[in-house]
Amino acid sequence: MILNRLFTRLFAQGLILVATSNRAPDRLYERGLQRELFLPFIDLLKKRCRAHDIQSSTDYRRLGVQLLNPHYFQGHKKVEELWDSFLTLSAGVRVSPATLEVAFGRSMEVASAAGECAWFTFAELCEKPLAAADYIALC
Repeated sequence: MILNRLFTRLFAQGLILVATSNRAPDRLYERGLQRELFLPFIDLLKKRCRAHDIQSSTDYRRLGVQLLNPHYFQGHKKVEELWDSFLTLSAGVRVSPATLEVAFGRSMEVASAAGECAWFTFAELCEKPLAAADYIALC
């Protein structure tokens, strides 16, 4: 399945995954269509990640609605730290827009690219109609 291949490559590149779920890993995609194809991904998660049972009666998903200004990173300092890391990884290569060839004659615009590094906002990756081939091309 695509998730298993994608995350295998991401973990090999040093990905640190922080995720939340309503279900323990063994119960992900429970009763899903062709779940047996999803099981290798669950095995990968269990090998590479630690699951923590929060044991809380609070449904934290509903708290986000109450927040006035939710952010993934609090303050400009964290974004600046991430940008500095991006510049370090790019090893001094000039940052400029680029076009990434995906598949089937399609391409993906990258606003900030430097060598083999790319900088994306959450919106650029998660709020656009991208397909599996787009994400695979990033690996």
